[in-house]
Amino acid sequence: MALKRSFARTALLDYRWLTILALSVILSVVLLKTPLAGRVWMILAWGVGVYVLAVAASALAHARQVHGRSPTSPIAVSVPAEVPRVEVPVRLTEEALRRLNNPAALADCTLAGYLPLTLGVLAASDGDGLTAPHQALRAAVVQAIERLRLDHGGSEQNLYRAILADEYVMGHSTARIMTRYAISESTFHRHRREAIRAVAQDLIARERALAVSGRK
Repeated sequence: MALKRSFARTALLDYRWLTILALSVILSVVLLKTPLAGRVWMILAWGVGVYVLAVAASALAHARQVHGRSPTSPIAVSVPAEVPRVEVPVRLTEEALRRLNNPAALADCTLAGYLPLTLGVLAASDGDGLTAPHQALRAAVVQAIERLRLDHGGSEQNLYRAILADEYVMGHSTARIMTRYAISESTFHRHRREAIRAVAQDLIARERALAVSGRK
């Protein structure tokens, strides 16, 4: 839209078309004092008409030159290469972690859209099946954090789990966590990034497993 306005503005101010319009106005004023005064409106209308048509043609030509297509052509959308399927949930997993103890904010997390089968299973497992969406999402994330320890068992993976559990589940400050585990700030941030990635991979792996089992 902004480009269209720019093209139109450029054409309106083109000195060639302004000259035609100005000459028709001047000629009309001059003829008002002659026997041809009755035809002034014809000359003025001609000048305005030529100006409008010239401006429209100029703007259209400019737009085609810039875009390489007619204004009515479909807009070509550049589609980026496929985003790795794990990369998208990493950012969304971090968002969900930050909102883990805020039910209203957690309910709006986009991550839930990637885990419909997982959340459905968790909701159905709650007795009467009345688990709210944010509760099911919280349960899925917390269980994924716990599986960091159960699935891997190494000291580093245990530290991943401890960092996420302390910060996001229990709400401890980063300073307290660094002091508790005697790690530097850079180590803390590195472990947290890797832990969030591991949780995201776990969540997507579980969702895919449910999708495969559902097709059998």
